[in-house]
Amino acid sequence: MSACGRDAPPTEVTPVDVRGSGSEGGGAGQGQQDSSAASCPHVAVVPKCRDGFCLIPSGCFIKGSPLDEPFRARYREEEHPVTLTQSFVMQDHETTQQEWAALGFKNLAGTRTNDDGGKDCTEPSCPASTMTWFEAVHFANEKSSREGLPACIELLDCTGTVGVDFECKGYRQTTSSYYECKGYRIPTMYEVEYAKRAGTRTAFYSGPFEPASNECIDIPHLDDTAWYCANSKRTTHPAKSKKPNPWGLYDMMGNASEFTSSDPYAYDPDIKPETDPEAQINTKGQIAHVDGAYFAWPTLLRSAAKTGELYYFMSNPQRTGMGVALGFRLVRSVSPEEAARW
Repeated sequence: MSACGRDAPPTEVTPVDVRGSGSEGGGAGQGQQDSSAASCPHVAVVPKCRDGFCLIPSGCFIKGSPLDEPFRARYREEEHPVTLTQSFVMQDHETTQQEWAALGFKNLAGTRTNDDGGKDCTEPSCPASTMTWFEAVHFANEKSSREGLPACIELLDCTGTVGVDFECKGYRQTTSSYYECKGYRIPTMYEVEYAKRAGTRTAFYSGPFEPASNECIDIPHLDDTAWYCANSKRTTHPAKSKKPNPWGLYDMMGNASEFTSSDPYAYDPDIKPETDPEAQINTKGQIAHVDGAYFAWPTLLRSAAKTGELYYFMSNPQRTGMGVALGFRLVRSVSPEEAARW
């Protein structure tokens, strides 16, 4: 048994493959892919996990998907280098119902079903769900407070009880750069894609999109790594019951959807290298990105896919975000010294 869970992931992933998607033919846009990858060498991917968190070292990755990837989004998956200068640790699993309840919050998982009969599993190790983005942030702040760490997002004018009628009128970032905050926080979608890919360039971190179909099909390597439409039986499942990705992170595809602190609709059509994007998070009308789920078809599990976004307009702070299989995992920025000790 590895330090990160039941199945030991590979001990190392080589730098980003400059051949792009991993297909033999390459495809359109190949020259641009090779140039971008050559200027963005990926750090070696070695699982370093303890106490439920895995180290994700600072580095560069190619965000987006190659032009020949099946079912890629035309305007929102353009490949370009992204550099994250701040190392962070990421929860190796989706926050569980046991962890949610341990901080004194009411557990609503299992109290609702989707229109298609989908539901949450209710074991303590199942993902916490059926909360709003504000409540997920409140959980991060409470965990930070108990460990003597600062809050990364200050919630404003909140009323009610978490899990019942908790509402906030707004929020503000507490540091000039979101990445500089040392407390627990909800990750950006850039951190999620970097951590999810773990140095891979295939459609899924577990392998290629073969066969390619815009339907609910069974793909063997996804069966090993993800709960999705072909194997989930319309329910979430306990954490760490599938194989992790090369960094030791579980359920980065499928199972519960996960909030981010990102605006997935904000993109620059003039694609160029980025460094620490979304250092200032959107505060005018929070768009919390959620990715993948137990009901997702393979096309929605791709590393570059941005699916199922939910809007949280400050002018309508109702509990519209509550839903089956809607959860989160936390990250925390770490200093170079802490990263070296991890």
